[in-house]
Order: sequence, then structure tokens, then C-alpha cells
Amino acid sequence: MRRLLALAATTLALSLSACGGDDSSTTATTGASGASGAAGATGGTDMTASEFIDASIPDEIEAVQSAVDANPQCAGVDAKPGGDFQVNVAIDAASADPDTPISEVVADNC
Repeated sequence: MRRLLALAATTLALSLSACGGDDSSTTATTGASGASGAAGATGGTDMTASEFIDASIPDEIEAVQSAVDANPQCAGVDAKPGGDFQVNVAIDAASADPDTPISEVVADNC
């Protein structure tokens, strides 16, 4: 049940982040909330699925983009915020083992 709730919340948040215009100026000042999340990971590629689910939406987006950029297998992938790729990674991260690296989840979607 917790995973389904996290999945629904993540999907909704990613969908909403795609609406509206360029929000980069407002999200850049918010930072990570709490001690876990993308702020503790280097470039987002060391983040686990559990940390990904607990991270803020901007940190999740950055972690996916970092993992895409670091993986040659993902060349040409459109990882735009709120896009299908970001949503699929969020869904897979919510259903993955909590210790699965987010880079592995991203690679499975490339």
C-alpha cells in the first residue's frame, strides 16, 4: 500500500511539474528536504530507489537526468520533467527493491 501511495504521489507530482512554464527559478531555491535524497548522492547516480522515492521532485528529476547523462546506453533519451521516461522511472523505482541503485532503474528504461 505504501508503494502504491508513493507511486501515485510521484506520478501526480511529475505530471504537475510538466504544466505551467519554466519553473526552474522557483525550484532552484527550494533545495532538498531532510537528510536523505539527491542532496546526499553524487550526481544522482548513487541514489537508491528508496532515497529516490523520499527525495523532492526536483531532486528526483535531477537524479534521473544525471543517470541518463552518465549512461551511454541512454543516448537520445528524452528525460524531460513530467515526460514518459521520468514517469516510467518513478513507477519502476516505487516498485523496485529499496536498495536498487537509481542508475540501474534508469538503465532498465533506456
